[in-house]
Amino acid sequence: MPEDELYQTFLLILRRVMCSVMVVDEEICDREIATIQRVFREFSGQDVDARELRREMEDNDLADPLETLRKVEPLLSTHAKEIILKAALIVADADGKILNEEELMIAKIGAFLGLSPAHVRGIVCEMIE
Repeated sequence: MPEDELYQTFLLILRRVMCSVMVVDEEICDREIATIQRVFREFSGQDVDARELRREMEDNDLADPLETLRKVEPLLSTHAKEIILKAALIVADADGKILNEEELMIAKIGAFLGLSPAHVRGIVCEMIE
């Protein structure tokens, strides 16, 4: 896969994974939308419209990004995998608490990224501190 295409795939997956974490508790709050926008801008330098995010969450099956993770995982660096997981954690914590459903989603994301449970726990501990 050409480098630019891989980067665009990374950005799409980053966004979709953050959206999938946001809807796992079946609540979409403005703080979580703002967090996705901020995190996406920090990692990509690009803005994403709140209405576009809401449409994306309503119109698409958000389980798909997890399967996509499995397919592109071999192409991603460890650093890119960690960015995706950290972004998911930031969104999960955006409403002030990480629910059990979100914890399970984070674990699934880590597994689909090929990260060991110990690696995932290490990232979670790093982010909580």
